[in-house]
Amino acid sequence: MTDDTDLTPAQLRTREYNRRYAAKYRAEGRRRPSAAQGTPEHCRQLERRRAQYAEDPSPHVERTKAYYLRNAEKVKAKERARPAEAKRAAQKRHRDTNKALYAARFKEWCNANRDKVRAYNAQRRAREMGAEGFHTATDRRALLERYDYRCGKCGSRESPQIDHIVPLAKGGTNWPANLQVLCKSCNCQKKDFNTDAYLPWSEA
Repeated sequence: MTDDTDLTPAQLRTREYNRRYAAKYRAEGRRRPSAAQGTPEHCRQLERRRAQYAEDPSPHVERTKAYYLRNAEKVKAKERARPAEAKRAAQKRHRDTNKALYAARFKEWCNANRDKVRAYNAQRRAREMGAEGFHTATDRRALLERYDYRCGKCGSRESPQIDHIVPLAKGGTNWPANLQVLCKSCNCQKKDFNTDAYLPWSEA
């Protein structure tokens, strides 16, 4: 019998996992863990591999990519066969383990898609206020181009913003027809006090 005294807690967990699921693998006709799995040498080998990955993950990433290219259909079929709950659990574990990476990617996406972020924030605010209608980032870009990125009130091109003609607080909708372009200064002065509409300078 193998002596467990020289195993670390992580190695003991690996060994117990293999022992627990060996019978399940046999019952389901799946490949069971080899005899070497769970032994002290096997656990130490796993720890060496984890340390190598932590130091430089690029060789592992390249091997994974090469395997995927050789077995793309097999990998896709295996992924499709996975239960939805297992996929969601794996995704959650990955997000929880790589919070900094996801935060950095999200920040990068937001910086590259400011129109979409502003449109999403406008939709959320309209829903919270029970306003009808919606508009997209494409609608916002089209409106800015129609106004030539100029404030409909003063003509300034400094900090153009999308404004609701009839404020949401006064029952205005979130449809594109209720939108206009104002600079930051004019928009701050307008607030929710009036419902003045301003056409583009080219159409005035």
